[in-house]
Amino acid sequence: MRNLSKFIFLFINILLLYSFIFSIPGSMGKKFYIAFPANYYPDAERKLYITSNITTSVNVYMPSPIFNNNYIVNAGEATIVSLPQNSELKDSDTLSYTTIRVTSNDDITVYGINKRLTVTDAFLALPVESLGTEYIVQSYTSSLTETPSTGGSQFAVVATEDNTEVTITLSIDTGPYFAGVPYSVTLSTGQAYYLKATGLPDNDLSGTKISSNYRIAVFGSHHCANIPVTELFCDYLIEQIPPITSWGKEFVIVPLAGRTNGDTYRFLSSENNSDIYLDGTKLVTLNKDEIFEVIIDGSAYITSTGRILVTQYANGTTYDNPMGDIGDPFMMILPPVEQYLTSYTIYSPDIGTPVTPTSNYLNLIVNKMDKNNIIVDATPVPSAIFTDLSFGDYSVARVSVNTGTHNIEGTMPLSVLVYGFNWRESYGYPGGTALFDFVSTPTPTITQTITATITRTITPTRTATITRTPTQTMTYDKTFTVTETITPSVTYTITRTHTKEFTKTVTSTITPTFTVSVTITDTLTPTITPSFTRTLTQTVTQTITITFTGTGTSSITPTPTLTLTATITLTPPQPTITPTITPAEIELEMEIIGNFPDPFKEGISIIFWLSKEAEINIKIFTVSGEIVIKKDKIRYNRGNNEFYWDGKNKMNKKVASGVFIYKIETYDNEKEVIRWGKLACVR
Repeated sequence: MRNLSKFIFLFINILLLYSFIFSIPGSMGKKFYIAFPANYYPDAERKLYITSNITTSVNVYMPSPIFNNNYIVNAGEATIVSLPQNSELKDSDTLSYTTIRVTSNDDITVYGINKRLTVTDAFLALPVESLGTEYIVQSYTSSLTETPSTGGSQFAVVATEDNTEVTITLSIDTGPYFAGVPYSVTLSTGQAYYLKATGLPDNDLSGTKISSNYRIAVFGSHHCANIPVTELFCDYLIEQIPPITSWGKEFVIVPLAGRTNGDTYRFLSSENNSDIYLDGTKLVTLNKDEIFEVIIDGSAYITSTGRILVTQYANGTTYDNPMGDIGDPFMMILPPVEQYLTSYTIYSPDIGTPVTPTSNYLNLIVNKMDKNNIIVDATPVPSAIFTDLSFGDYSVARVSVNTGTHNIEGTMPLSVLVYGFNWRESYGYPGGTALFDFVSTPTPTITQTITATITRTITPTRTATITRTPTQTMTYDKTFTVTETITPSVTYTITRTHTKEFTKTVTSTITPTFTVSVTITDTLTPTITPSFTRTLTQTVTQTITITFTGTGTSSITPTPTLTLTATITLTPPQPTITPTITPAEIELEMEIIGNFPDPFKEGISIIFWLSKEAEINIKIFTVSGEIVIKKDKIRYNRGNNEFYWDGKNKMNKKVASGVFIYKIETYDNEKEVIRWGKLACVR
């Protein structure tokens, strides 16, 4: 019975884990909030590269300065969006609406770049559904070559909902705030808080803790960093920081192509007593918020006992004096092995001058068993270029690619790191990542049926059906506790009747249902008065504890000799797993906020408010009732939303001057909500 119970719950645990893995959030999504902390040069340009696996429509919107454009992103290609010149955050310790919101009808991937000759870096944007409420900032240390006027380490926070309370605990004294003393700011949807430390030596906002009551986007950056601090030349740094809940324990590092003498790495811990190992050898022990910086030359397998963030930095030009001064600092967050994906569509930008072409590269990290199946731009990558790591199950390769869009895929999860160099210039970012929440406990519902047949040597035949409803609590560490309640009643039909009863009790947070059908054949002579009590405690792999307690008595005339043989057949079908988070139900409400500009000449935005996420149908009519345009089933989020009309009819021709009526309708179960409005066009 011990082995049976162990197998049942281990099997469920594995199925739960795989189900969650295949439904976890990642860097693809339908809504993004983005901010660009200031570049060293105020005339730097900012762009977005947007990719998708299917052709879809995308809107890019900025409240300040006003920027509102629609784009079509073709499947497997990148759409480049050039943002306004003044689209970066400039004034430290201020709130600002200089942020970018990207929305789409289908899942997309968004990359951002802040580019100016000799000071460029890029980042992978994370969608709202993959964000969290707990972060630790990663940036870099300011050096002796900087001055207070140039600034230094910096970060930005963007709210995704109104009334977002953000609490910040700085790692160093900055402005009016003291290290270790929390302070708070309140943000509205799409509003950013930006803080920059002075460029004084050793100033570094890395390790700053940020928490909030709603999901937020956090960007770690540096105005212009020297890496290591003693080397030239400085370069702009930026990455969007993943929430702590998605940090991992296993990483593969690969050196950057074209550089020698190793790369700089930072390890940032989210837990106390995190032991970090390099190819099986202990490197360091870190407590929460602590950072360890080291230069490593070569590929390696990194493991940690606690969840950590690993960042790879390209070193300054003078560190290894590359030919033609090709290369400079950038920062690139490395996805943990637990968050690898199976396919990527990325964009390698041109960051150079017309004279010097950009050297673009991909670092590929794949499972050893999959190195024969890696495809880049529809061409198989020769397995011979991969190098197997001596520790771990991974192989690595560095591939040179041209400027433009690239599609990478394998049959097993892999990692793609995108970077490039030019004259005293560089950029780098992860091509994509899953963002599974390893910390928060989901609440799935499981329906599981298990049938066991047991045969014993006693004459009468008895059949019992037992239905149990255990509750289980599961975390990523494969730990759940089962407390079961079983109240079966078994009736023996011989020349007389006797009854045996069991009682088991358990507690949990998942609700699976097991139905066990037991057929037992017993042979028995004269009198039997057995009594038994059984308690079973089992631990499966990482903390699975099962406790059974049963009592029973039966009585029949004289004392027999009893032989027991058990044959158990276990057929567990595929469980149906549905993660559920059940907030209080919100009634669907909608209000029209207004239109701007009204009257309009080229296009108009209709602003409306929703009490919760819903699908919206919009119709615009002439005053005579003729339908000008009709848009159905557009999904919008809770809060203020915007529908943009370009002033064209369904034939894609500009409408004439006049007054128009619009109708916005939505449904929630059987409830219909309709709002009307009017607007005017003046050509």
